[in-house]
Amino acid sequence: MFLLVGVIGYAFLRASAVAKVVNIAANLGALVFFIPAGKVLWGLGGTMAVCNLVGGILGASHGLQTVR
Repeated sequence: MFLLVGVIGYAFLRASAVAKVVNIAANLGALVFFIPAGKVLWGLGGTMAVCNLVGGILGASHGLQTVR
């Protein structure tokens, strides 16, 4: 993201969106490779996904409270 802002000159919001798309593509590519090999730790990944979701919701709601 810093490369997109500093070198390419994207605005921060656009750079953040592009970085997220690239990250999702890399994650999907990794899954395509590792699922057939049986190397995915589904329990750990699911736990991390739930914690990430809860943290995002709590962080977003906290941010709204401090702005008001």
